[in-house]
Parts: sequence; C-alpha cells; structure tokens
Amino acid sequence: MVGDYISTSFGSDGLAHPAIAVANTPTAGGSECATGTPNCDQALYSTTSGLPAAGGSVVANDPVVFNGKAGPGRSAFKHR
Repeated sequence: MVGDYISTSFGSDGLAHPAIAVANTPTAGGSECATGTPNCDQALYSTTSGLPAAGGSVVANDPVVFNGKAGPGRSAFKHR
C-alpha cells in the first residue's frame, strides 16, 4: 500500500532529488492490492536530474533544546 508520501534527499552534487509515490487502482483482479496482486499500480517517481535548492527568507532562530548524547540503552528524554 502506498500512502501520501513525498521525500527530498540532497546528493553529493548539492542538488535536491525528490521522491514521490503514486498509487492507482489495480489494472485487474480487484479494486485493492490485497486482491489485485500482481496488478497493483504503484510507482515511485523522481526527476531525471537534481533540482537546485533555493533558499527562502525564513530563518530558524529558535534555541537548540537538546544537543547531548544518551548513554547506551538510555533515552535522551526524561521519563515521568
């Protein structure tokens, strides 16, 4: 099953490479992938080349809340 999904990764080329999942009704065998396999129409698309990442005018000036490390097997957050 493919849900609403979109992702962008930045490669070593400094460009943004989006990944967009798209699903359509199966082409035969039923109206859902549980009964329509192997006819499910699910695809993952990207651009043929990376896209330049343009900066905006909004900057994050919020303070860093946590930057420490948790010990092995311990949570970085306080349990209540």
